[in-house]
Amino acid sequence: MAGAGSGWFGTAGGAPSFFAAPYADTRWQGPSATWTAFGAGCTGSNGVPALSVLGRPVIGGNMQFTAQNLAVGSSCGFLTAGLSDQASTLGPLPFGLQAFGLAAGCDLLVSAEANWMFHSNGGSGSCTLHFLPPSPGLSGIWLYYQAASMDLQAPSGFVMSNVIAARLGLF
Repeated sequence: MAGAGSGWFGTAGGAPSFFAAPYADTRWQGPSATWTAFGAGCTGSNGVPALSVLGRPVIGGNMQFTAQNLAVGSSCGFLTAGLSDQASTLGPLPFGLQAFGLAAGCDLLVSAEANWMFHSNGGSGSCTLHFLPPSPGLSGIWLYYQAASMDLQAPSGFVMSNVIAARLGLF
């Protein structure tokens, strides 16, 4: 059957169908929700900031991001999200931020189309994101997240974290 391997078909009563009925043997195929971490942050006064995530990027669900090793005295952090880890409006990624006064290794690793500010306390902070309404058409899209924080003891007063790459999925 043409398109059967595309990942958007289910089965209803054993027969292939795009709109499978909710029988006990109904199953949907498509990209599963997953995430992976990559890249490295730059050293600040409390070590290298590390971004981690709790949960999976299931469409219609939530993901909680936690940034650790932020400056102990910092009261906020920033989470940026992008659709690419290859290019941004500033140029190809990774984009070195040394021209803006940040230390070597403080690189922008995501295209940064959206930004959130979150509260931090004692060197860590978290941000919960609520994903888009359930829509199979969004399944398989990759989103890239990176955290940043003010750190007055860092060479530039700012530090960056690693990246979380999240593939939206139906399950």
